[in-house]
Amino acid sequence: MEDLDYFVLSAGSDISENGYDVLNAYISNIRVLSNESKILKELIEKHPLDTKDIKLLFDHSDQYIIPHQETHVKRCGLVLFNSDNREGAVEEANAMSENFTKSGIQTKTVEWKRDYDLFAEIHDELTGLISDGLSLLIVLIMSHGTAGILTGINDSKIAISDVLKTLRVKLPKHIPLILIVQACQAYSDSGSQSHIDAGRAEPPKSYVVLERPHTLLLMSSVVGGMAVRGAFTGAMARQFAKANGKITINDMVTNAVIDMKKNEPDKYNQSPESRNTLQKSLILPPGIDTPDSQQHSEGTSKESLLKKLLDK
Repeated sequence: MEDLDYFVLSAGSDISENGYDVLNAYISNIRVLSNESKILKELIEKHPLDTKDIKLLFDHSDQYIIPHQETHVKRCGLVLFNSDNREGAVEEANAMSENFTKSGIQTKTVEWKRDYDLFAEIHDELTGLISDGLSLLIVLIMSHGTAGILTGINDSKIAISDVLKTLRVKLPKHIPLILIVQACQAYSDSGSQSHIDAGRAEPPKSYVVLERPHTLLLMSSVVGGMAVRGAFTGAMARQFAKANGKITINDMVTNAVIDMKKNEPDKYNQSPESRNTLQKSLILPPGIDTPDSQQHSEGTSKESLLKKLLDK
């Protein structure tokens, strides 16, 4: 593009025949890229793509392939909550599940009590979801916790890094993962160390490690902080409801924090944390029953569009 800028700025000067050839080549490339973008946009917005289509398109797009028109390939959510010493946890989980469902995310709510319950639920649910067809997975975990740790019944402890790794290992690369953790992150009495202790070969459990790509981690609080129940998660749910197939997930997270602070700035004195290993733009489609989602294809078939794109 620097060469293109040079040629445009030099339009009034003598340009060699070779210079015109380079300029025309750049313009042709721009047209090809623009045409590919249009084809991808039409495929994503107007056609019910299946798992095979999504895998084929993954390497041809700069955004994750999440079809607006769904058949068996779903946007799915798991709300995994612990009710031990958490009054109103069931109602809170059901409310979040309902909010996700309204946003076009097919959601299941599951209660867990101990570490092995949580991992067993993750294994069983993901096996079924991947088999049925999946384009996006959002997992919300609600629990008590300390820095980097979820706490279950009888003070059983689970490293959030281990949960994240278990989720990502089971998901194919073309399926983006959003993990939202609603839990306090205050240091325990025995763990008031900094993020990374000097001289340690591995980070302490308080540091949640993202080992694999295609993942977004949203923590309701930074390490060492407290998290008001429903503050950040509620704000994110409101952002999911506003999804229109245009705004990126990173902008949605920023808007959620602004929303949280604006609504009750004195009560919600917490700082959510966002980290990711996403390698493409993650854009959530509108809810299934919203006007923006009702864009069925007219004219060009899915097969014809795929052929145009993949034959290049």
